[in-house]
Amino acid sequence: MQAMLGQVPPLPAQARRVGDLLRAATPGQAGDSGTDWQKGVITWPESLAGWKTLLDCSTAEEDYDVTTSGDAVGAVPYLIQTAVDCPRAPIPEMAARARRRIEAITSQAVARELWTGALSADDPWELPDSITWTLSNHSPATGTYVNPYLRAATLLNAADVGGDPATLPSPAAALGMVESAVADTMVGGPIYLHVPLAVLFELALGLERRGDLLYTPAGSIVVADGGYPGTSADTGGATAIYGTGPVQVWLGETTVYDEPSWVVDPATNVARVWAERPALVLFDPQTLVGAAVSPEG
Repeated sequence: MQAMLGQVPPLPAQARRVGDLLRAATPGQAGDSGTDWQKGVITWPESLAGWKTLLDCSTAEEDYDVTTSGDAVGAVPYLIQTAVDCPRAPIPEMAARARRRIEAITSQAVARELWTGALSADDPWELPDSITWTLSNHSPATGTYVNPYLRAATLLNAADVGGDPATLPSPAAALGMVESAVADTMVGGPIYLHVPLAVLFELALGLERRGDLLYTPAGSIVVADGGYPGTSADTGGATAIYGTGPVQVWLGETTVYDEPSWVVDPATNVARVWAERPALVLFDPQTLVGAAVSPEG
């Protein structure tokens, strides 16, 4: 039997909501000088905790790294692209589809790069000659840097909280370990806990939903973006949870390349419409902590 198929409109592409990185992240700021973030950014975070306690009229004091202020952190932007192919649809319809598609996929794409740092690692960048400071970013070779990313974390283990070092913690225990470690490192908050969807269900009873955001009992924000692959870099691909200070995201306007002369292949009459937008993500890697998670939960 040969089916008689009639075309119907697709369900429009749309972003996830609860737990997405873009729902939780702080929008990036241009700075007082109107910095063009699409050329890259640098900042001196106010993230690291450091203080001293003293007794009046006494030499007694307790120093908790009072001079700690940390190093600068920088990042460079990248492009997110998507494409729509169709042999029959009108170009304006394909352009609208491409725009919906990239706007729906942006959080997932940004989250994947934040977790892995793969694109930045493909082409590490150097500082301008006018900048002589050391950055806290991961440096794969002398004089080169990559954007801050989650897999760069040194992972805690159960021994860090008095447990068996040969045993990976449960998701709940790992979340608590990471949250505590970031809180000990940071000035105030908010703390961001980056959790793969694969373990989110096991944590759900301990989390609170407020609008589109998830929170721990201590008020930390739980980000469970579908773009997070969930695996760590140095434990044989084990599932991991990461913690950071605030995450900033800059996003540029979407550009759709839909001129017929650019997108139609005359040989096949197949059209391909591209859409792209620039993005940049920044957090202070000096607050980064991670922990591998037991697959048994």
